[in-house]
Amino acid sequence: MKLIKWLLGGAGAALLGVVSTQVQAQLAPGLTPGNASLNDAPPISAPNWGGAHWHGDVGLAEYAMPNWVSASNSAKKSTVLPYLFGQTEVFFARVDTFGIKTLPIGWGHLELAGRLSFEGETVPGLAPRRNPLPLGLGTFQETPVGGFFLHAFHDSVSGGQLWDFNYAAEFDWHGLGFYPQLGAQWRSARYVNHLVGVSASEALHGPWRAYSAGASTTPVLALAVQMPFSLPLSALGWAPITSSSSFSPSSWSLLMEWRRKWADAAMGHSPLVPRRVLDDGMLSVVYSFE
Repeated sequence: MKLIKWLLGGAGAALLGVVSTQVQAQLAPGLTPGNASLNDAPPISAPNWGGAHWHGDVGLAEYAMPNWVSASNSAKKSTVLPYLFGQTEVFFARVDTFGIKTLPIGWGHLELAGRLSFEGETVPGLAPRRNPLPLGLGTFQETPVGGFFLHAFHDSVSGGQLWDFNYAAEFDWHGLGFYPQLGAQWRSARYVNHLVGVSASEALHGPWRAYSAGASTTPVLALAVQMPFSLPLSALGWAPITSSSSFSPSSWSLLMEWRRKWADAAMGHSPLVPRRVLDDGMLSVVYSFE
């Protein structure tokens, strides 16, 4: 238990206790979204370590990733990286969050997870703010009314904690997939100070006033849109090696996402944070594996 409290903090350990009580729940067989309710649990089983088939999307994306800190290039920070959203029987990848599934819980699993973070920044006159390295526990609950994502991380760089909650729904309209999302991120004071705090010694030798932040809660609103298209492979001179190939030219799609975050007082009152609203986004071409 001491290890759990160090990893997640006191509230994170309490959260784990609440979630873990579901492990012994009776699983109801044969449920589908049409006849299921949130009072029932699907037939979720323990991960099969021999299963290696990937279900989900793979692609290449350009990410616009500004952060809260006012640096010369922060407003224009973007990069091209692979895009992954899917899972095997054991492993999962969800854009910036990766890990392995363990115990079956409710509509998903208890997961060991890590997050790829680009929140660090170099500010003239201040010590470099390294990118955090959040590691911890989480779960993805895929219910009939949408997906619920819950994570509790410990950051080994700042020594602080990051918890987040996100809800995602799915709607289809004229062949387009819409994925509205609503959530919140909580960062402990040590985590926030690592990103936007200014120590007394830094203020003494630089242009910034000293600032010590408290814990921060950041609301998040997002919308993703997925537009399928068919790739004309024959026109490009390529064809599957065999007629039974599982590679389908109609499994391609264009994926766009916009995300907005609002800084609270703990984050927004820092002299390093010039704006209280932050928008980021992504544009990706992906291939879907069933």
